Amino acid sequence: MNEPQINEPQKPADGPKLYATRSAILGTVLALARHKMGLTQAQFAQAMHVAPSTWSRIEKGDTSLSVEQLREAAEVLGLGITKLLELVTEGEHTVQQVGAEVRSKPKEASSQTTRGSAAHIATGFLNGFFPMLGAGLGALLGQALESKLNAAFTPDPKPEADTKKD
Repeated sequence: MNEPQINEPQKPADGPKLYATRSAILGTVLALARHKMGLTQAQFAQAMHVAPSTWSRIEKGDTSLSVEQLREAAEVLGLGITKLLELVTEGEHTVQQVGAEVRSKPKEASSQTTRGSAAHIATGFLNGFFPMLGAGLGALLGQALESKLNAAFTPDPKPEADTKKD
C-alpha cells in the first residue's frame, strides 16, 4: 500500500513588502470621517482654512498635519482628538493584521523622489517595498473602521427624564 505523500510547505516567494505610512493612515481616517459627515474635500478644506489641494495631499498622506491642524480637524469632525487618534491607532492595527508594515516615513530611493509618484512606487517595488495608497487603503480601513466610525458619529442617547412624581 502506498502511503500518501506529504509535500513540504513551500516558502512564499520573496516579493515586495506592503507598508503604509502613519500619514497615509491618518489621511484615510480623516477622509472616511469627512465622508461620514457628508462633506466634500473642498468644504472640509474651507473649514480647515487650507486650500483644497493641500487638504487632498493631507488625505493622501503626502502632507503632514501640525498639532494645531490635527486638533482643528478633530473639532471640525466633532470627534475630539482622543477619538480621532483611537481611530488612527485602530487603522494601524488593521494594516498590520494584513501583514503590512506601518512606517513613519516612506521608503525612498532619494530625497528627490516624491511620495505618491510613479517613480517612488516603482523604486519602492524594486527595493522590496510597496506602499498601500488611495482606494486600497481606504477600502481596507473603511471596512475595518465602519462600526467605530458609525458609533463616533451617532449621538449618545439622551438619558430618559425621571418620570416619577413625588
